[in-house]
Amino acid sequence: MYQDLNKNQASTIDLKDQWNSVLKKLNAEYGNEIFNSWIKNISIRNLDEDVLYFTVPTRFIRDWITSHYLDKIIFFLNQENSQIKRVKINIDNSLTANMLNIDKSSSDEKRQIFTRAHQAFQMIGP
Repeated sequence: MYQDLNKNQASTIDLKDQWNSVLKKLNAEYGNEIFNSWIKNISIRNLDEDVLYFTVPTRFIRDWITSHYLDKIIFFLNQENSQIKRVKINIDNSLTANMLNIDKSSSDEKRQIFTRAHQAFQMIGP
């Protein structure tokens, strides 16, 4: 059974609700700093038989999650849905591109603010 989570189905909604419950448990378990740095970057993609597929933006994030948090993720998933036996994490390069665009936008905005502030101070003068 292959289930594409991008399609709006009742069972898809249930699985997304289960994942949201797991996310809450992981946040409570590890705290906001670790959750925001590592776990929130996980995107649920599809369920195929007993394997739940996730994507993350980079290989480094995948490897870090696998070595530090995967056991707990699987434990909490099994509490929510006993049919899920395995998890596979793939790399989605488009997520990396989106993160870079967000960082670039933030840098551009900071540069514009700095430039305006610098111009304002020059107008005031000594």
